[in-house]
Amino acid sequence: MWLIFLTLILFAVLIKTEKNMPYLKDPPDKMRESYKTNFKLFAFNEITLALLSIESLYLLVDRFSGHGLLSDMPDGPFKYLLAFVLMDLTLYLWHRSEHAFKFLWGFHQVHHSDACLNVSTSVRFHTLSLILVIIVKTLFFITMGLSAVTILFYEGIVALFVTFQHANITFPYEQRIAKIVVVPRLHRLHHSRSLSQRDKNFGVVFSFWDRLFATYQDARPAEIGLAAVQHPSCTQLLKMGFVSALDSMAYFFRTTRRTYSVINEFLHFNN
Repeated sequence: MWLIFLTLILFAVLIKTEKNMPYLKDPPDKMRESYKTNFKLFAFNEITLALLSIESLYLLVDRFSGHGLLSDMPDGPFKYLLAFVLMDLTLYLWHRSEHAFKFLWGFHQVHHSDACLNVSTSVRFHTLSLILVIIVKTLFFITMGLSAVTILFYEGIVALFVTFQHANITFPYEQRIAKIVVVPRLHRLHHSRSLSQRDKNFGVVFSFWDRLFATYQDARPAEIGLAAVQHPSCTQLLKMGFVSALDSMAYFFRTTRRTYSVINEFLHFNN
């Protein structure tokens, strides 16, 4: 509970800081449009997830608590830190997958469609993106054999970092801190319109995964957002995710069918 309260306080402080000392000077109308769309999408997602009881998947974790890969380790700081680092690695790999596979990108692009990066962008997600990442995290927690209490603690920490890294701010020693954890200057580049910059800095909490897997870059983004998406409404964002995902599935099946036909003709010819 205290982590949720702390996240809300951080959210409010960052909104105030962005208004008084923004890093990128966006027009006020553009800022208001971003906040309005993002909060509408956030409200829709929260209501939808509550109605579907998606987060109740976390309750499955308690059934498998004590039967995972880390179950034999004694409870203590080392175990909890190791589990958190492994969770962050899992989220890093999942984030890369969202950019690598067209079906997942269809939903994830909603997050990147904000042309005015700010703290409210941290809640700009397609509903299916949220459902999929909850499934991924649930499978991770079950595999590790962690308890539901641990999940709530980890989720709170991740929420703090995600909120912070989307803020339109800068601060002293940011570049030094970026060597360990993801800060706004790193994640800002990830929201660039340039594909070469967007496919960098996938880290969620720790930035050393990007260094390890050669996806780290510390630079100023060319532009923010997606060139093909301009001033989308909440409804248009939800529709865009489904349309793009369905198009990618149709492309996959067309390609698979053509490949099967070529192989079949080759086998028939050789018979």
